[in-house]
Amino acid sequence: MGEGNAKFAILLAFLGVSIFLVYRPSAAASGHGGVALGNLPLTLDKWTSKEGRLSDEVLATLGAKDYLVREYQSGKTKVTLYITYFDTGSGSLTHNPEKCYTASGWTFLNKKTAQIPGTNWLALQSTLARGEDRQVVVYWYQIRDRILLSKTRQVWSVVWRALAAKSTDSLVVSVSTQVGSADPETKGQELLQFGALAMNALMEKGLDAQH
Repeated sequence: MGEGNAKFAILLAFLGVSIFLVYRPSAAASGHGGVALGNLPLTLDKWTSKEGRLSDEVLATLGAKDYLVREYQSGKTKVTLYITYFDTGSGSLTHNPEKCYTASGWTFLNKKTAQIPGTNWLALQSTLARGEDRQVVVYWYQIRDRILLSKTRQVWSVVWRALAAKSTDSLVVSVSTQVGSADPETKGQELLQFGALAMNALMEKGLDAQH
C-alpha cells in the first residue's frame, strides 16, 4: 500500500471508530483500561532514572492520553525511555516516532527489525544522524501483550477492538541513546537489553493496556 493510500486508510479508520463510539456509548465506556504509566519502576535492574516532561506545545500536537519520559542511567550510559498512551478518547490513535525524529531534524540512516533479548518479540532499530551527532533508537507499538512493528497495523488493531467493544488502549514505546564515539551496533545491543527490561516491566505492572 502506498503512503498516500495508507494515510487515507488510517483517516477512514479513525473516522469509523469515532462514529462508532458516538453511537455505541458502551464501547466508549470500555475504552479506558486505567493505564498508569507513573507506576513503571524508577529503577530497572541496574538502571536508575529521573523524570522528564514534554512541553505544552508538543503535548497539544501529540494528542496522547498520557505519556512518560524518563532518563535511565547505568554507569556512564544514559537511555531515554519515551512512552505514549492512547485510547479512542485521546484525540489521536497513535503517533509515528519516525516522523517525530524527522521533524526534530534527525535523519534515519537505516531501519531494521531486532530481537528483544529473552523474548519472542521483535522491535524496530535505527541509527539517526543530525549534523555530527548520532543516536540509536529502538521502538515498537504495543496493544495488550501484542508487539507490533507498524503504525498502520496498530491503528487497524485498535479499530477492530473498538468494533468488538473491547479496550482500545495502546502504547508507543521508544528507547534511545547517544552514540558518541561508540559503535552504533554496540549501543543498539545495550538498548535492546534495556528494552527487554522496560517491556517486561510494562507487562508485570499491568501497563500493557490489557484491562
